[in-house]
Amino acid sequence: LQAAAWAGDIETIHVLVKAGADITITEPISGTYGTALQAACAAGWLDVVQELLKHNAAVNVRPANGMFGGALSAAAAGGHRKIVNLLIKHHADVNASGGLHGFPILAAAQSGVLSVVECLLNNGANATASGGLLGSTVAAAVKGNNIKIVRKLIGHGADVHAKGGKYGDALQTAAMKAEISMIDEILDRAIELVNHKDGKYHTALIAASYFNRMDVVNKLLDAGADFRVQGGVYRSAIAAASIRGNRAILDRYLSMKPPDHLLDEALVEACAYRQAACVDALLKAGANVYARHPTRGSASDAIDTLEEDYNSDLEEDNLDSDAVSKHGEDEDEDEEEEKWEGDNVSVSGQTDEGSVTDLQLEEDVSEEAKIRKLLKEAQDRCKRNPTVKRFRTVKYGHMPPSLSVGSHPHSSVPRLPSNARHGTYEAADSADRYGVPYGQHLQSSSSLPYPIRSRTIETITEVEHETPYPSIGARGGTFPLENSTYQDFDVQPPDPLRTKTPETIVPRRESAPLPNSQRPNP
Repeated sequence: LQAAAWAGDIETIHVLVKAGADITITEPISGTYGTALQAACAAGWLDVVQELLKHNAAVNVRPANGMFGGALSAAAAGGHRKIVNLLIKHHADVNASGGLHGFPILAAAQSGVLSVVECLLNNGANATASGGLLGSTVAAAVKGNNIKIVRKLIGHGADVHAKGGKYGDALQTAAMKAEISMIDEILDRAIELVNHKDGKYHTALIAASYFNRMDVVNKLLDAGADFRVQGGVYRSAIAAASIRGNRAILDRYLSMKPPDHLLDEALVEACAYRQAACVDALLKAGANVYARHPTRGSASDAIDTLEEDYNSDLEEDNLDSDAVSKHGEDEDEDEEEEKWEGDNVSVSGQTDEGSVTDLQLEEDVSEEAKIRKLLKEAQDRCKRNPTVKRFRTVKYGHMPPSLSVGSHPHSSVPRLPSNARHGTYEAADSADRYGVPYGQHLQSSSSLPYPIRSRTIETITEVEHETPYPSIGARGGTFPLENSTYQDFDVQPPDPLRTKTPETIVPRRESAPLPNSQRPNP
């Protein structure tokens, strides 16, 4: 009876009823849909539902059973408004719990059909109900990608901040496939969800990265999402982008100077999913070719194992995977035969000059072969440089302001003075008494953890140089030393100003006191 109801076969239903099939049973029955009425509602057969109700089919079965828990949830999930109205007229419970979606209102919200949601709300459905696959009515409406339903539910008291369900919250659910306007709506109402950690993908940013949604990634980063967060089935946003082979998103993260351990994990994941372009980018960003993943081992181990399968969420939800018709399979086979018919000879017998079919195309190198070559080159570099494990060629950009929370900003070091103005004294000014190259120790006092002691003119000018210093001119009571390592400090001159020359330094050295052994006896 259930199979006949799903197929919409009324004649078979009549035969089974005459043969004694019990439609009025109120106890749970086995099968995918539990009862014949639920099967007919899920399939959307209005005439079959009417026929079953004429024979007093049970509308509210307790406890809930089948995929949807009850007939009303099955009809609501399919967006069948006429069937929903018909069931409500037959006293269906609009707040009955159970099944995949938990409540009829959640099933209706996910269907994306506003009229079904309004019908349930007008008949007393609870807009704040929680449970089921997606956890909340708002998350279910987001999955249905209908912003009008989201606003309608919020207007009836639904909580956009609600957490739970398969994807953790409404924002993570929206990050997968919802329109960008839906992302804006949720961020405007619940910005704190941007770094909420829960659900299959752990954060909305990881979900957006996995689903190749560059616009959503940019919006979440601008809203303060932290790309360094780890968790979920794909570990991090960088790893998720690497798994899907999205270079644009990966390059965005690499430009933000990610931690080394995130690079290492993403490298192994990219190898496991055979993403050669991402492997190349990660190695250039400094990933360690010998690093080990918590579960996959090293990059070499990952490439030696079978290629990983992708996530089932990438495909559109299809609750009835068995509904693929044999007719569709036959059509695919016919298309394949037609594709190869003619043995690569065009129908017209000729091709345009310079067309693709006239080119001798090289055999594509497999992704696995490319990755093995990249790993071999990286390992060879490490062997040539045993002390170096990371070789970076990526120029990092600035860290987003949202990621600098808790850090201690330091003042930038001022630019070093130029010697271009005094070419004559360049050799003298570019070395000190210890031969330290100019500029290696010059820093602003504000950027050092200890104060710098200013030297007087005598201390500076007593050093012997091949050429004398340039003349010092007093200006406004101060005399900055042009082109010297002390030009950033305004030193007060001694009174009177006196600059010592090499001629005056030598006599002082000659008149130095003699040791006691050379002094004459008195």
